Amino acid sequence: MPLKDGTQSRIWLLVADDQRLVQMISQVEKLEDVLQVKRHNEDMRVFEQLEAFFQ
Repeated sequence: MPLKDGTQSRIWLLVADDQRLVQMISQVEKLEDVLQVKRHNEDMRVFEQLEAFFQ
């Protein structure tokens, strides 16, 4: 989803919290265009808000 003036965007990923998650975060953080990776743990509100936004 584009942010503000369109020079940045944000993505949300809903993934299982298992041993692969740490490796996945590490790989995403290595991508040149990635500024930040943030975990929301068990907080599903962000996905509920996204669902409401896109309906």
